[in-house]
Amino acid sequence: MMCDHAVSGDSSRRVRFYSLNDLSLGSNYDRAKDVLSSLDEHEEMGVLDAIELYECFLLIDAGCRPSEESDESYRTLLAASKRAKGLAYRTMRHHLERDGFGQILQVAESCHGYGTRAWTLLGKCDACSIVTAKEFVAALEAKLWRIVDACRAVWPSHEFPNELRDALVRHPEVSAEPIISFCAVRLTGPKESFRLPDVLTNDDVCGIVKSYVSSDDANLNYVRAADSWPSNCRYSLSNKTRSHIRKRCRALTDELFAQGSSVLFGMEVRFDPEQRECVSVRIAGRNVCYSYGMEWLEKTADNPSILNNLIYVFHFVDENHLIATQSNGRYESVFMSMLMHPKTEYTQTLQSQMEQSRVLASLQGYQLFLLKHGKSIESVIGWYFNTYVLEHLGIEGFRICMPSDATSFREKCKLVSSEIERVLKLFTLYVEDGYIDQDRYIFETFGGFGNVPSLLPTKYVRGKGRDYETETHLLFSDQSMVHVASVGEDGSCFFKQVSMNVIHNSAMPAWGRPGVDYLLEHHCVCVEDDVIRPTEKIGGLKAVWDNGSFPMRAAPESHGLKMVRVAVPWNPDRIALVVSPPTRETLNHIVAEGEFEEYSALFSDREAEYLSYVYDKRCFSESAMALRDKYAHASDTSEDPNDKEAQGDYLLLLYVLLCVLLKINDELVVHKGIELNTEFEDWPLAGISKETSC
Repeated sequence: MMCDHAVSGDSSRRVRFYSLNDLSLGSNYDRAKDVLSSLDEHEEMGVLDAIELYECFLLIDAGCRPSEESDESYRTLLAASKRAKGLAYRTMRHHLERDGFGQILQVAESCHGYGTRAWTLLGKCDACSIVTAKEFVAALEAKLWRIVDACRAVWPSHEFPNELRDALVRHPEVSAEPIISFCAVRLTGPKESFRLPDVLTNDDVCGIVKSYVSSDDANLNYVRAADSWPSNCRYSLSNKTRSHIRKRCRALTDELFAQGSSVLFGMEVRFDPEQRECVSVRIAGRNVCYSYGMEWLEKTADNPSILNNLIYVFHFVDENHLIATQSNGRYESVFMSMLMHPKTEYTQTLQSQMEQSRVLASLQGYQLFLLKHGKSIESVIGWYFNTYVLEHLGIEGFRICMPSDATSFREKCKLVSSEIERVLKLFTLYVEDGYIDQDRYIFETFGGFGNVPSLLPTKYVRGKGRDYETETHLLFSDQSMVHVASVGEDGSCFFKQVSMNVIHNSAMPAWGRPGVDYLLEHHCVCVEDDVIRPTEKIGGLKAVWDNGSFPMRAAPESHGLKMVRVAVPWNPDRIALVVSPPTRETLNHIVAEGEFEEYSALFSDREAEYLSYVYDKRCFSESAMALRDKYAHASDTSEDPNDKEAQGDYLLLLYVLLCVLLKINDELVVHKGIELNTEFEDWPLAGISKETSC
């Protein structure tokens, strides 16, 4: 073992322990093995040597080892690593007593990554008994980034709380971003240790954050995160500070997009009197136009048909009875997932934003169409709850009060938001008791969309456990090793590769072999004549991966796995893959294997998240739209009760109420065993076209 100066310039070879799954395990392990095998406890060692010995101990003690390493060899290394740990402690204390705290850090920082790791080792060897407060402050002031390093270690916040607090307050240009990250940013990687001293107060944090967002160097990502400061955080920002942050956030956003630095997508909705199809979709570049045939809408203007049109023409719910605007975070782009997100932020993907734009524009257009024909969406909702449920389903007690045309949009928002809560409380009573007890109703409280019960047992299945996560990552992620090993021009994931192409098992590279073997072992794929093919299990995994949850009643009894290749209308040379829904037998089998779990609720998990994001702050705190809270607490600031913001909010609340209605009706019809007429009139349903020009 050599001193630090002997290995200067070769710091890249030093051992760095990251985690059990680190891709650099091989090179780190080989280096650690060499270091521990040649360990000489009597040889003079430097600071970097001591840190490396401790890193070797962490690596070996965590059980990191190549598969070819024998048990006997590993036990020898483990014993050596424990001796290395003790030697690292003694060496660090020796240099600390001889050279001082500041010099220790300076030497450690000469090796990439070792500056931060030195703080951890100093704590382990009881450095606080040697380092003085004066030395601690001088070291922080010499290089300000050390303030952050001090917060990543355990001991500084306990041993030097006042000194660390003063440094944080004195240098907000350094301390603000890590404090905002710790308090308000959602972590996507491994959780990093970060400790603030107990003497740091709310006023201190307010001052640090306010000073930072006011500076010319403020980063909009951090300002956005601070603007969505979670209400359950250890530190709370004053209303005055939050108001200042919001104004600054708007100013920085306007400045950023002043030159039009954005990607624009267009959504257009038309109602065509000459169109025969119920709905026609035209795609031109990044613009999508939905055109609805007025001939069909005029022919189906009775109350039941209007509600059916919301399902089958306007697709407020999809073919699996799930709300169309729920967001699938798995479809978030890799680039977007790498960006900074507030802890309480609702992940609304581009796809879900486009769907929300579509349904709201369709709802607005349909409302105008109905008004010209003496109808309204509000009157249909009132008819359903006040008349239909009693007369056709035989359930007493449902009632709703819808706003009149003369009511201002602000008052409409307030009324509809309260009626959403009313019908969900009434439905909950009916599920629990089999009837609606009006005396009990007055004592009921709304427990959130995720807690509304269901009349249907085992309504949904959802993924569960490590096997489910591993299988779906290997199959459907474009970042999986088996995808990279088999990648071709026709697929964005391994599932599409094996479904659309001929992938030979024998041709799989060695580094992709473990993933394929895992999928074979778990019956996700099979091999026929050396060709890797999907099994029926993939249909179930794909349905849950796509939707978060899958309704059991949307699964047919049996038909086997079908993957149909169909020509895309606007490109005859392109073949699309259509996967049939999984069978109930398949879903039950995956449940029995422990990779799915059944649960029962009116709304699926993702549906409940989306509705809560729009409706209240129950799930997403300060980043939620929370339209009920906005109007119930008079948080809107406009002087005009009919301004565009109130109109848009009302349209979204009306959509939420319609989703609630459709989900409740779906359950009541199934629960009552009503046979629906499945014979549809012979009418062209849809047409799709694509233009090459934008």
